[in-house]
Amino acid sequence: MLRSLVGSEMCIRDRCRAGWGGWWCTEPVCHGLLTRQKACSDHGSCESPDQCSCDDGWTGQLCDIVDQPPPPPPPPPIEEEPGIPGNENSGQPNEPGSEDEEPPSPPPPPPPVSYTHL
Repeated sequence: MLRSLVGSEMCIRDRCRAGWGGWWCTEPVCHGLLTRQKACSDHGSCESPDQCSCDDGWTGQLCDIVDQPPPPPPPPPIEEEPGIPGNENSGQPNEPGSEDEEPPSPPPPPPPVSYTHL
């Protein structure tokens, strides 16, 4: 068998060891492809056999998933304005009397005005 040591990887009869490729067997292969062949979905580079190093903003074994930031927390609840009598959330008691009591009716309208002709 013809063996040659090229770089730090070994080629055997012009064939690279598993996980390595390229002309001199010095390029790692990720999922069957070299980095220049878009092994990591063109969003990262193949650093060692089947190990993609993803660019910022990408994740996953093949760097094919957008790494989105977590959603912002929900806003705090809106509090009712305090001090409005009768408002359940105001912390103020209702007008004197029971809670079942209806509010007083409005005053009656003024009497009509009559005009006389001179």
